[in-house]
Amino acid sequence: MESENQRVKFLDVGHGDSSVIYLNSGHSENENVVIVDIVDSDKLLTELTSHKIKVVDLIIISHSDADHCRGVNDFLEKYMAVGIVKNICFNLDKRQPTKTMKLILKKFIEIYQKQRITLLTGQNDTSVQKRELISNDKSKLFLIYPNVAESTEAYLKNDTNNTSIVCLLENDVCNVLFLGI
Repeated sequence: MESENQRVKFLDVGHGDSSVIYLNSGHSENENVVIVDIVDSDKLLTELTSHKIKVVDLIIISHSDADHCRGVNDFLEKYMAVGIVKNICFNLDKRQPTKTMKLILKKFIEIYQKQRITLLTGQNDTSVQKRELISNDKSKLFLIYPNVAESTEAYLKNDTNNTSIVCLLENDVCNVLFLGI
């Protein structure tokens, strides 16, 4: 999607996904940037560097499978040396956490304690259909799935893909759905 100073870039990272949402494309000093999943930190760093991005408003980790988050810690270590991350949205895997997820969570806490990054839950209340994560005058990014009841049901079925964060980017030109499966 590309529309009047806004665009979404889907990075080719092999097995897995990484997306970068630019909400004010072309104005790097006022850019709102959202990253959905981090698989290959070097490709992501190259993308951000090529657009002179110094602030990432939000990182969304859709779920804890390695093909969605294996590059998170490497990215944070390298990027935080030259830039700022404001918010991280994720769900805590309530099953036995993988080694990858434990390392990611440890890094989140370390960054939170040093730089006070906001850690956001990736769930909605059961009374809310969608929760706004970030917006500007032209676009809004909503968390639309899961809610607490859906996460609990998926947890009982031991199905991590069904606890994946799903987001919807809405603007006047088109809507883009980000699936975490």
